[in-house]
Amino acid sequence: MGRPRKNPEYNPEEQFQKMLEDVKGAYENADSLRSLASELNMTLLKLRKLLITAGIFASDICMEVNQLHEQGKTIPEIMKITGLSRASVHSYLPYVRGIYNTEELSLDAKRCRMYRERMESVRNLQLNPIPKRLWETLVLFEDYPFRRETNELFRYQVSEAGKNPKKLLLKNGEHEWVLEWREIRKSLKEGTENLYIKAIFSRFGLEDMA
Repeated sequence: MGRPRKNPEYNPEEQFQKMLEDVKGAYENADSLRSLASELNMTLLKLRKLLITAGIFASDICMEVNQLHEQGKTIPEIMKITGLSRASVHSYLPYVRGIYNTEELSLDAKRCRMYRERMESVRNLQLNPIPKRLWETLVLFEDYPFRRETNELFRYQVSEAGKNPKKLLLKNGEHEWVLEWREIRKSLKEGTENLYIKAIFSRFGLEDMA
């Protein structure tokens, strides 16, 4: 008698279809494919493959690759005809049922769920920019790659739950420093010259308050 499944209710196919719907919804509201890939922490090739599988992405080269594949052309043959790399050819072909790695599926589903929660939090914050909602949004965006006007990337960690005073632990490469919550909260009302707060507020759609 075989060992029971760890989670009998877990259905990879259903999970995959749900993730495709999440990716589809995210793409419909995204500025660009590249920006969405960054938001979801996915490679551009992987995101494109998911969108093609969901039936929402199409281009001339995408149709050409799929037509050649349907004609029975091999990947090397398609590479030679189109001039694309192996990875690019694969990215233009939809996922085959059952081929998506379960562990990878779980991780990508989590990324999509986090993206959805972040966007919902941003919308609520824009409707009512009060300190409570700002802090909730900051917590959801922990470890998000923010970008300053100078193109400098930075991330932050939120101080441990329940600890006061609240603060963000910013990090840029090897450099780390603290951004106090009271300064961020004050900036919500009075504006700020702090370029890191400006970058965070800009991502939250609060440019007028930065």
